[in-house]
Amino acid sequence: MKNIFAQLVIISLIFGGFAVAPAIAQQALTANIVSPVAGANLTVGQPFNFVGSASGGNAVFYSYVWNFGDGSFGAGDTFSKTYTEAGSKTVTLTVADHDGAQASVSRTINVNAVTTPTAPTVNLLVNGGNGPLTVATGTSATLSWTSTNATSCAASGSWSGSKPVNSSESTGTLNTVGALTYTLTCTGAGGSSFDSVTLNVTAGTTGVAPVISNIHVDGITQTSAVVHWTTNIPADSRVIYDTVSHPTIDLTHVPNYDYAHSTVTSNTEPKVTEHSVTLTGLTPNTQYFFRVLSQA
Repeated sequence: MKNIFAQLVIISLIFGGFAVAPAIAQQALTANIVSPVAGANLTVGQPFNFVGSASGGNAVFYSYVWNFGDGSFGAGDTFSKTYTEAGSKTVTLTVADHDGAQASVSRTINVNAVTTPTAPTVNLLVNGGNGPLTVATGTSATLSWTSTNATSCAASGSWSGSKPVNSSESTGTLNTVGALTYTLTCTGAGGSSFDSVTLNVTAGTTGVAPVISNIHVDGITQTSAVVHWTTNIPADSRVIYDTVSHPTIDLTHVPNYDYAHSTVTSNTEPKVTEHSVTLTGLTPNTQYFFRVLSQA
């Protein structure tokens, strides 16, 4: 009887060992969107790699399903996606493990419309005008320009080199007869634009007296009037005037040749062939006599 009891105890212990198995703790399944980060800014038409990861659960196998928030879906831990419409998008990644457990994570991103940069503009002037301008040898002219939406400008034609986007400079003394074309091209994110002006350089007229014609007056008010005339070659402009007549003048009596009043000399740089001078401060109801003066 003693031996039988001992054998039964041993059997009971063996069976007891199979009945109580040790428990193994399993981490909960989680999903993570690695890229893009929350609030990321993408652009319509821009391919972007969406990257996800998972941890926990039964890691023998993970499956990944993306919902891109625009009615489209993708699969895999990495998926290249290109949005076709702008707006706020909520991206959701759902991960399933080997046992079929699921976990999801979402984040919101911004998809921005494609913006087209504005094309540059450039306005090049010579002596404040669009030209063409005629000047004599031995003189100079001033080139001035403005631009918009430009980051750089370059000169070509009768000048060269890099130029500021807004500035001015002198042509320097012009000594060669002929037509000069100045071109300025300005470039920015939206492309390039250019403008040109032309200078016609004629033989100098120093010492040659201009021929004056077509003298007339308009714009007459109680206290002012505008005197116009034409010269055959570029010349400056001045009007001398008085309330008494001077049938003849003594050229030695400079600067006003005995006239009581004179305007300042204008159109000196550049000189012009079409002249227009305004007289101001005239006395109402008074007759005035005047002469026009031009010097090349």
